[in-house]
Parts: sequence; C-alpha cells; structure tokens
Amino acid sequence: MKIRCIKNRGKDLRLYENRPITDNTELGRFGATGLSEYNELEIGKEYLVMGIIIFETYQAYLIDDNGFIAAFPCQLFEVINDIINANWHFRLIGNDEDIYPFVQAIFGYPELCSNKKAYENLIVEKENDYQRIYLRRKIELEQKIMVFNEHQNRLWRTMISTIEDFRKGKIQYTDAVSKLAGALDAGEFKSETLVRQWYDYWTPLEKRVMARLSKILVKIY
Repeated sequence: MKIRCIKNRGKDLRLYENRPITDNTELGRFGATGLSEYNELEIGKEYLVMGIIIFETYQAYLIDDNGFIAAFPCQLFEVINDIINANWHFRLIGNDEDIYPFVQAIFGYPELCSNKKAYENLIVEKENDYQRIYLRRKIELEQKIMVFNEHQNRLWRTMISTIEDFRKGKIQYTDAVSKLAGALDAGEFKSETLVRQWYDYWTPLEKRVMARLSKILVKIY
C-alpha cells in the first residue's frame, strides 16, 4: 500500500472532527490543535505503509520518513496504491494492555502484531531492535514492488558484477569500493531504505580505504 502526503497541518484535520471546534488551541480527536504541524511529513512525497493503527478516535498509517517512524492520521494522505500486503496480520488490543484504550487494534507486518509490546517499543520507546525489524520488513516489501528503469537495471548489474570481480581477485579493494559508490549515486534509486542500508554496509569499507590511503601518504612523506 502506498500513499501520498497532501496535508501536514493540524488545521487541515479540523474538517474531519466529529464536533465543532472554534478554539485553535483546543485538542481535537486526532490529538492535534489547529496550530499543530506535522513537520516530519513532506507534501507530495510518497510513503510505503507498514501498518494501520486503529486508535480510539481515528485511524493512522504507520510510515517512516528519513528513519523517523510514526503513525499519522489517514486524513493527511491520499491512497495511490490500495493493495494490502498479503503477509499482514491483525491484532485486537486487550483491555489489560497498557496502550488500551488509546490503541484499539493493529494491522501490519507479523512482528508488529505478534508482540504485545511492539507498538510501544517501536513508536514510544524507539528501541533499536524493533526499528531494525521494521526496516527489514520494509526492505522486503520494497523489493517485491520495486521497479527499476533500464539505466538502473544496468547499474545494479554493474554493482553485482563489481562485487563478483572483487571476490575473484580481478580488481583491487579500493577500485571495488569506488565503483560501487559511483554506481549507487548514478542510479538515483528511490528506495530510501535500500540506499540507507547500502550505506550502512559501504561506509565502513570507505573508512578502511581512507585509512589505507593515510598510511600510504605517511610513508611517502
């Protein structure tokens, strides 16, 4: 499921309130005032939905922007692809749980529903382990729907070929790192998660290259 942000202000939600609110400082059913701003959201940007959170008074999409994971009111978006992931699960929140009645139910990837502490640890506590699970599931979903153009396909094959050449000893370590970085930049791949994960692997390699160059320069001078 993919959505596009069309609004990012609290006053935009006033149209969807279930009662008249004239005071801009008063909280409405979305937990926002008329002065609230959702600065994490970029109007016109598309987001991959990783879950739907049914709160007591509204529904929200579970998404992320530049690594910031949160649930935002559905009324701030328009749906551009309404196909739900076939691997999604559902969980009804029990009245003995800490997040009840604030959260009523959750749709989403398996771990989001199978663990009763998943929502709290992901959204409230922002624990690394839960964020890694979220990002891994997002990458898996992106890979299923990812479509590369001809240029990107060619560069992706080049990156794979470069890795194979390095493993076979056909190119030097520094050349491999340089070619991989150049191909990634030239591809302009739109998957933020894929690119971020790539740099998580690539940055340590780059540091090793710079360390080697520094040693060489020290010897020369």
